[in-house]
Amino acid sequence: MSQTFSLKKGTISFDKDKIIINDNARKQKWIFILTSCFYAMIAILIFLEYYERRDTIKYWVGLSATLINILALASWLLRSVRTELSLIEVKSIKLKKRFGNKLLDIELKNNRFRRVMLDENIKELQEFIEDNF
Repeated sequence: MSQTFSLKKGTISFDKDKIIINDNARKQKWIFILTSCFYAMIAILIFLEYYERRDTIKYWVGLSATLINILALASWLLRSVRTELSLIEVKSIKLKKRFGNKLLDIELKNNRFRRVMLDENIKELQEFIEDNF
């Protein structure tokens, strides 16, 4: 029962007892974490500059940018980038469309999820998920 489908940048295979995902999720996660930390440091510096000049705009811009970066960073830390997932660990599998991108969200039992960017043609994958999950 091994089925393989193409992704935007990789492949996803469904075996009897596991899902194997070959994509660049690990690289994307680390790039996002590094850029998010960089922008959070800049936002904190803008926020701290408020104490020198007492400019309220710098206070609110720095505070809001810091909070947005911390929330985005926390959401990325809840994601899993594992390439091999056991079907025992999988809680649910959902197809979603966000900002014009087609996504496959695999929710795990440990409250993490694995997001996979899909190719344009997802009809076969959608039928396979409806039949088997």
